[in-house]
Amino acid sequence: MIRINRDKVLAIHQLSAYVSSIRKHIGDETEDQDGEPYSLDRLAAGLAMGDNNGDVVFLDPADDCSVWLWYHDGADVERLADSFEQWLEMATVSES
Repeated sequence: MIRINRDKVLAIHQLSAYVSSIRKHIGDETEDQDGEPYSLDRLAAGLAMGDNNGDVVFLDPADDCSVWLWYHDGADVERLADSFEQWLEMATVSES
C-alpha cells in the first residue's frame, strides 16, 4: 500500500489516486505525446508497474495492455510500446 495525498491504495492502482487529485485542476482529460486526448478515466484504470522520480510506467487495459509513461509534472502520457512483450524486447540490461 502507498499513500498519495489522502488516498491509501495498492501500488498497482496508484494512478487512480493521482487522477482523483488532479482532475479538479485539469478537467477530464490529458494528452498523449502526439497531442491527442487521453481520458483521465482511462488513466485511472492504468496498472502501475513502477515509477521513476514520480513518473509512472503503466499498462493500459483499454489498449491491449500497451505500455505507457505518465509524467507527473505535466500530467501527460507517452506510449512506450504496443505490448508488455515489445517493451521487454526494447529493454536494455545495465551492467553493474
